[in-house]
Amino acid sequence: MKTIYADLLGRVGFRVRQLLEHPPEGFRFVSRLGWSDRLSDHAIRNNFLWRWRHRLNRLAPLNLLAAYGPLRLKRPPPGADLTYSESPLIFRREPWVVGVEVAIQFAGYDHRHLARYRRVVEAALGSRHCRGIVCWSQAARRSLLERLSAESFAGKISVVYPAGTPKPCARPESSNGRPVRILFVSSVVTPGGFEQKGGREALEAFVWLRRVCPQAELVIRSDVPESLRSCYEGVPGMKFLTRPVPRAELDRLYQSADIFWYPAHSLSSVVVLEAMSYALPVITSDYYDNPEYIEDGRTGFVARHGRRLPSWDTSPREVLEAVREPDPGLVGELVEKTRLLIEQPALGRRLGAAAREEVEHGKFSLEVKNRRLQAVFERALAAEGVAA
Repeated sequence: MKTIYADLLGRVGFRVRQLLEHPPEGFRFVSRLGWSDRLSDHAIRNNFLWRWRHRLNRLAPLNLLAAYGPLRLKRPPPGADLTYSESPLIFRREPWVVGVEVAIQFAGYDHRHLARYRRVVEAALGSRHCRGIVCWSQAARRSLLERLSAESFAGKISVVYPAGTPKPCARPESSNGRPVRILFVSSVVTPGGFEQKGGREALEAFVWLRRVCPQAELVIRSDVPESLRSCYEGVPGMKFLTRPVPRAELDRLYQSADIFWYPAHSLSSVVVLEAMSYALPVITSDYYDNPEYIEDGRTGFVARHGRRLPSWDTSPREVLEAVREPDPGLVGELVEKTRLLIEQPALGRRLGAAAREEVEHGKFSLEVKNRRLQAVFERALAAEGVAA
């Protein structure tokens, strides 16, 4: 049994928690929160600290500076064979593997910082200590290859899709006589998360949808800006849940829903896998890696953006600035595809069943994910390292 140290910067996220609880065969994961992790987690949860962190990050990539500076003093626990990082680079002299959503994660989530410090990033990924790079999507892999000179580390890249967990769900065969419930879930602690997940489009689309499908209801579980909430609170059939809810209540929201909306201007989220695991048909957008999660017409629908946005590996801040107004094209597609599911409930059940199958036995299953991660970690431990 080999031991992998999950080196954190902030809270224990879904993927790391899953590794701790359901590791690949032959491995066990351990972790510990240090002062830097607790400080980072507090900054994420505190709006005031979050704003100041992002202002400072515009001047310099804080996570890269921390990784190159004080985080080099951290040490894995005794007996650890390998270190796994969910985001920051590791500059310590130990074998490590890193998970990647987007190239800019290494330099403050800003393409200008990445361009400025690209040689530092390339040297770290190409060093003999970096034994593997796990890209969580093909979009993440393209981001690395397009943003960086990858000659020294391209051979270390593996694409491994995240895994969901099948949930208990028992929906009635017919929705006749009851409302059709749509669910939208986003963060209640991350500033700007509602807009990045397509919240403005969801609000506007529901107004139009109610005109043709008065039986539709929409539950929004997210931190919604007060200026937006006050404009839409009187819309019939719309309900806001703006505070964190217990896990049991969130489960009930998924179980009582018929359709899941994720018209995002950001990368895919764990909530998409959760919706799929509850056999919900998902309507997502064609942005970044979302079409890799939802197969259009088989596990849900992919709605097209009607305008050109900055790429997600430019800067989430620049994307957020570009989505201050709803995208009419995306709104129209969201209404059209939702109306189709409402008018053809059997279609929704078929798409939802296919989505759940992908989580149970397909590319988003824990078995498939762990088999691929097992291969990555075994190669990492067997490798002598590649000189930069």
